[in-house]
Amino acid sequence: MVTYVVDGDTVEIEGGARVRLIGIDTPERGDPYYAEAKQKMEELVLQKHVRLEKDISEKDRYSRLLRYIYVGDTFVNLQMVQQGYAVAYTYPPDVAHSGQFVAAAAEARNKQIGLWAPEQQEPMPPPPSPSSFSVPSCASSDCDCGDFSSHAHAQWFHDNHNPGDSHRLDADDDGLACESLP
Repeated sequence: MVTYVVDGDTVEIEGGARVRLIGIDTPERGDPYYAEAKQKMEELVLQKHVRLEKDISEKDRYSRLLRYIYVGDTFVNLQMVQQGYAVAYTYPPDVAHSGQFVAAAAEARNKQIGLWAPEQQEPMPPPPSPSSFSVPSCASSDCDCGDFSSHAHAQWFHDNHNPGDSHRLDADDDGLACESLP
């Protein structure tokens, strides 16, 4: 039974032994996402009977048991990576599940969940009203970003008067015109 959760990748079991989960790494105390990773580990294992599975090594240099942890059919090490609470941490010779962990980390990163979620930014002020924009005089020839007062103005023109990006205002083809403008 898990009696205490040290952090997102280390727990204590009955009898006082510390167990370091193999193949994953979570933020340390004081690092961003530390509390969330620890809380997720508590949800998964605290006060639950677990099954420990050894790979090659018995203990790490801190005398913690190195193990994969299961609660029923749930592979806790993998769950932590899949849900974005941990990164894959390949440390030979204990690599039996490293391929699973690396793939799960890539998927979490692609989904931008947990550790991989974009940082929260201050909300942007609302853009100026489209009625305040006018079609620039260059519209019938060749406009460039310098012909607009703001990104919002260039975007309005791009979306409403620039079929197929004929003025090439979206240089990186991401749907945003003149991104360098304020």
